[in-house]
Amino acid sequence: TYGLDKPTMERYFITMKGMLQGNFGESIRMPGYTIQDLLRETLAPSVRLGLQSIIVGVGLGLAVAAFGVNADPQAASMAQVSAMTGTNAPANSYAVTAMPLLATVCGVLVALAGVWAFVATSHWKTGRKYDRSAARAARVASAEETDEIDAWDSLSEGKDPTL
Repeated sequence: TYGLDKPTMERYFITMKGMLQGNFGESIRMPGYTIQDLLRETLAPSVRLGLQSIIVGVGLGLAVAAFGVNADPQAASMAQVSAMTGTNAPANSYAVTAMPLLATVCGVLVALAGVWAFVATSHWKTGRKYDRSAARAARVASAEETDEIDAWDSLSEGKDPTL
């Protein structure tokens, strides 16, 4: 079923053609499951975890940067003042608005929202990860009940009736 009896170049082109069509084949580690099935189960939790990590990282980065501006506004604005005036001489005083403080608060809130998302979504059901044996048993039972006409119909639909 894996086409290992074919020459290497032919297997390569068959694999590339299948990938371009979205058919990644059957899993070697989990016989009876296609790669699409496994991706469907695991992709959503992975994307969710990645997005949550980005939210926490952006929130903490924003909070730390804004805190740095609050701590030393002269050092934070030195590069921009130098670029605008053409000198490296610091000004005598800097007027700090409420924006850095607001940015710090917003950054902390975004980071807390990301942490809350980690905690809240850890209790969600995400897939059939632990039900694979039950799914495999259901496939075997349904395969035994398939008659010859159903097998031909599934072939016409592009499905493998032996799975």
